[in-house]
Amino acid sequence: MVFGKLISSVLPLRWLGAENDQGPFRLLDLPQDIVERVIGLALPLDIVSLRKTCKALSSLSAKQWIWLEVATTIAEERDMLLPQSFFNSMSIRDLENFACAPFIYVHRLQLAGRGEAPITAALKFQLRPRRLHSLPKLFLHAGHNPVTNLTLVSGGQYLLANSEALTNSTIRLLRLFNSTEGAIQTPELAVLSLQGNHRLSDHWTLRQRRGVLRIVVLERILRSAVDIPVLWETNSEFGATSESRIAIFDVDTTAAQPEFALVARTSEQLPVPFERSAVSHCDEDRVVFCGARAIAIWDFTRDSVLTLDLENPSPPYTIKVLQNRVVYFHCLFVAVYLLPDNASGHLGLLTPTYKLPHHQWGNITYVFFSSAPPTSNEPLFYHTYARKSKTIRTYELPLGASAPISHSPRAVRYASEENRSSHDPWGIHPAPYTTIGNTHVVARLEISTSPGIVWLDMGNASSTNGPLERRRSSVSIGYANLSLWESFPNMGIQAMTFDTATGRACATDIFGHLHVADYADQTSVSR
Repeated sequence: MVFGKLISSVLPLRWLGAENDQGPFRLLDLPQDIVERVIGLALPLDIVSLRKTCKALSSLSAKQWIWLEVATTIAEERDMLLPQSFFNSMSIRDLENFACAPFIYVHRLQLAGRGEAPITAALKFQLRPRRLHSLPKLFLHAGHNPVTNLTLVSGGQYLLANSEALTNSTIRLLRLFNSTEGAIQTPELAVLSLQGNHRLSDHWTLRQRRGVLRIVVLERILRSAVDIPVLWETNSEFGATSESRIAIFDVDTTAAQPEFALVARTSEQLPVPFERSAVSHCDEDRVVFCGARAIAIWDFTRDSVLTLDLENPSPPYTIKVLQNRVVYFHCLFVAVYLLPDNASGHLGLLTPTYKLPHHQWGNITYVFFSSAPPTSNEPLFYHTYARKSKTIRTYELPLGASAPISHSPRAVRYASEENRSSHDPWGIHPAPYTTIGNTHVVARLEISTSPGIVWLDMGNASSTNGPLERRRSSVSIGYANLSLWESFPNMGIQAMTFDTATGRACATDIFGHLHVADYADQTSVSR
């Protein structure tokens, strides 16, 4: 029955004897490419049964590309987020085992601690946690403010909790690990208490000292009580007299008693901020501040600030800095600016060397770029998704270039019929992604809406003569909702963070509880 449907879907009627009912149908009488196609579309157990019938079918079913095709199809049908590199490294036997029992196979890899096993293996459209933990009131002790910002350090073992208030703020570093009883333990490693409003904006680990975590804090110091109603006001005409600064702190997680140590603090005034102003990592020496109408690039090793006015500022937006080039990801366009040699001070409004408009919400509607800071010797890649034409185009900004290279558009395949719905999980603003293998994952964690994940499986763009050529030249897109709310109803979420590398989410509620949801097996993550 299964093979009848498969054959009828790939063969003309004349091949099936519609014009001649005499004689039995012989599969091996068909052309070789048709036989291979039929086998590639069959169910895994049917292929195993077929190869026992004759040597010819046994030889065909032993080809790796057939099982590669079957395995990737099985993964898509079960809404599993698995990069193409995961399958390319597998033997024929591993591909067979995965195709016949995909979830069991991935689970065994995770228990064995193999790094090749994607931890986001069971990604479904209603992504449900495998384990849930509700911890005691960690953040509402005497004098503590509610947590307004949570950040999971990549790997899911360290959590930064920022309690942001008008006149005093706190940043806490916690360690998350599984006890022998299976419960989550959260010892507090270090605490940073600051006067004024302080917002944790970014973090990274030092290349030379991997155990040292560096954080960037945006400070807002009040000079009088008049400032309180206009703390993050974007219009300076309201008379705000507060001061914005950037501070950088290091904490050594390997120390017996970790402490936050001040590395640098700006001595110059920053541009006027907006409510969601942030500071992001450029390279080992610089960070960039996104203001309401201008940006500031701060070289904290020299305490030198370079400011640049923005064209049509409409927060939120994102800035990437690569050597002397500034990439401006706006909700209406992408622009590249070239900084003059030995530039300093205020540069005003520069003319872009490149600009890609979004045609007033026409064809290009979504832009995706890496959340990681660009490296000094690698190009910057970003992708534009044209929903009307269902294509994705990749742009590459090479080292030293003032304009990106446009690659050929690639067709979009949806991971499931549910992803074809008119529901829009993407959002209109440029979105940063985290890369896992060949897959880009975007986390949408707006508290007012249902949080979720968008992923783009870029596949392998290299050409091949095999049947996978069309699949590799396309991009698979899908999304899944994080069903955290169903597990903790009416808990009044204050802040949330999600680590795409481990599938771990953390959230705090209005009562000060910390909730940890593991959407994947954390056996290989905990130590």
